[in-house]
Amino acid sequence: MIRWKGTNDEEVEGILYYPSNYEAGKKYPVITAIHGGPTGMMRIRGKNNWAYPINLLTQRGSFILRPNYHGSGNYGLKWVESICCGKYYDLETPDINAGVDYLIAKGFVDPDRIATLGWSNGSILSISLITTYPVRYKVASVGAGDVEWISDWGNVVFGDSFDSYYFGKSPMEDPELYIRKSPFFKMDKVKSPVLIFHGTGG
Repeated sequence: MIRWKGTNDEEVEGILYYPSNYEAGKKYPVITAIHGGPTGMMRIRGKNNWAYPINLLTQRGSFILRPNYHGSGNYGLKWVESICCGKYYDLETPDINAGVDYLIAKGFVDPDRIATLGWSNGSILSISLITTYPVRYKVASVGAGDVEWISDWGNVVFGDSFDSYYFGKSPMEDPELYIRKSPFFKMDKVKSPVLIFHGTGG
C-alpha cells in the first residue's frame, strides 16, 4: 500500500505491484490499472482476471499502480460522494496522475514509459488521462468506457441516474456541460496508441 497527496491536498491510497525482476535503483515502466465503479476499490487481496492481468504485466517488467481515487468505496461517505454534482473527472484524474508523479519522484518509474488501462469507469478515467495529459501516457488499453455523455444519458439503462448524479444536471438542462465533460470532443489531443475493447451486444 502506498499513499500520496491527491486533489485538494487529500491523501489518496493505492496498491503498488513491483516488477518481478525489480532491482533497487533501476527505473521501470508503470501502468495505472484503474478500477471501475466509480465506487469500486482495489484491495491487497484483489484477484487477477482477464480485465486486470496484474501478474502477466509485472512478469513483463512493469510496476502496476492501482489507485483508490476520490469516489472509491470503503473510504467513507464524504470520499465516495466527493465526485458528484458536476465534479466527475475533476478529482479522480489528477489523483491518479499525482500517484504517477509520486512514483517518478521516488525514482521508481521511467517518466517516458507510462501507460494506463481500465474497464468501465477505469476505462473512462484512462481516456481522461490520455486527453488531459496526452504527452505523459504513451499507450492505453480501455474497455467498455464512455466518451460521449449525451448519448450515454439517452441510450444507457442507468444513463439518467448516473449522469444526472455525477454531472449534477441532465443534458437538457446544460448541454454545454455534457460537451465539456465528454472526451470525444478532445480526441484531437490524443497522441498515444489505444487498444479498445467493447462488447458485441446491441
